[in-house]
Amino acid sequence: MKEPLRKLVFEFAELVSQYKILYIILFGSVLKEKESRESDVDFFVVLDTIKDPSQCPEKDKILSISSMLEDRYNRNIQVIITNKKYDNLEDYFVQKVFGEGLVLYAKNLSLKLNNISLRPYVFISYDLKKLNHSEKMKLKNILFGYKTKKRHKKKVYVTTKPGLVKKLEGRKIGIGTFMIPKENLAQLESTLNRFNILYKIIDTWIYG
Repeated sequence: MKEPLRKLVFEFAELVSQYKILYIILFGSVLKEKESRESDVDFFVVLDTIKDPSQCPEKDKILSISSMLEDRYNRNIQVIITNKKYDNLEDYFVQKVFGEGLVLYAKNLSLKLNNISLRPYVFISYDLKKLNHSEKMKLKNILFGYKTKKRHKKKVYVTTKPGLVKKLEGRKIGIGTFMIPKENLAQLESTLNRFNILYKIIDTWIYG
């Protein structure tokens, strides 16, 4: 991602995240190699409400920010604003945005462009289509851990094993997407490469 676009993206995230927002996600062609100055910058914003977004004051504020940044950076910006029930959106589209997009903000996280305490992270999205069911479950257990229950003489014993993502100080963000500190990437990549799956890595920064 080139510097002018990077600044636009993170300025949008910082300004919009001051409102009651659940997620801000960048998606579309700007994340692909074919991105050019003519490409729209697409944002997916999930309001922290179940109300109709058109009735929420945040909508006009977000669109105002979008318009301001369009003028400042001379780029076309498209914003999809929805609520946390994803009303009027197809499940497939929502899953695609979370799976292929870049999560710029999630509730309880903050992103600031010029803050010295920014910590480098990577967002990783992966595709398990080439794996059979057994391999998929094995990899998911390795990445995110698992819980087992055993009964013995009317007692239930629960065993929980944390996954690699948690051990590497990461967290799951959405369907097929998680983030980890960049310094832990090498350990994670060795596991993904062992399963020979397709994945992509995008650099970002997390405040605090």
